[in-house]
Amino acid sequence: MSNALGREILFEKVFEPLKPGDVSATYASTDLLQEAVGFKPKTSIEEGLQKLADWYVEYYKVKVKGIYIKV
Repeated sequence: MSNALGREILFEKVFEPLKPGDVSATYASTDLLQEAVGFKPKTSIEEGLQKLADWYVEYYKVKVKGIYIKV
C-alpha cells in the first residue's frame, strides 16, 4: 500500500486473547490442490497485493495526505 499511495503506511497491531474455536497456528500445503486442479499461481502474494493496491488507488482515484490503519 505504501508504494501505491506514495506514503508510508503505519499499522498498529492489536492482539487479543484467543477465543473459543480460534486456531493458534496452522500449517497447510496446497500441493494436493495444485495437483487436483492442474494450476499453480505464478504471482507471489506480495506482487498480487501490490497490484491490488495499485489498481484500487487508480480506480478509486485515491488521494491520501496521511493514512493510519489499525489492524
